[in-house]
Amino acid sequence: MVCNVGVAEIKSNYNCSGIDDFIGKIEYDLKIKKRTEKIYDVYHSGMVDQNPFFAYFFESDNSLIWFSSSKLENGDRNLFIDRFIYSGSGYTHLLLTISDIESTAEFDQLHITYENIVKMKKDPTNVDPDALYFIEQNWFKKTNAIAQKAFKKKNFEILSELECD
Repeated sequence: MVCNVGVAEIKSNYNCSGIDDFIGKIEYDLKIKKRTEKIYDVYHSGMVDQNPFFAYFFESDNSLIWFSSSKLENGDRNLFIDRFIYSGSGYTHLLLTISDIESTAEFDQLHITYENIVKMKKDPTNVDPDALYFIEQNWFKKTNAIAQKAFKKKNFEILSELECD
């Protein structure tokens, strides 16, 4: 299956691999399913317990973007930004993180929402799909606003940049 979106052609399956300075060799698969004109579900073979991710297509740079979050027992908080970018020469999956979140309370609320979204997706028989879609859209809008602020301040870190085919 191929979805034509703007200039990009988004296939349904990708294999991403490369070398990360910290982890070493990384390899995983991404499966992408179109939901609406701009909304996609992304299944990440390395993060099965959190699939599918709610991704939004940005025509301006031919990329799909999705978010996730983590809060560790030591108090570390991270907002992860995945960008799947199509350029004329191929596909790249970037993983970025924002760890310097201005408001702890704001992040905690976003993280609770993210955890609830993941729980709802694990048991879809007990979830109203329209309600889940609404929650996912709001989660995306809020996390995207934080990401845009971080990009303007250059307050993010690239964790990995892998080629996909």
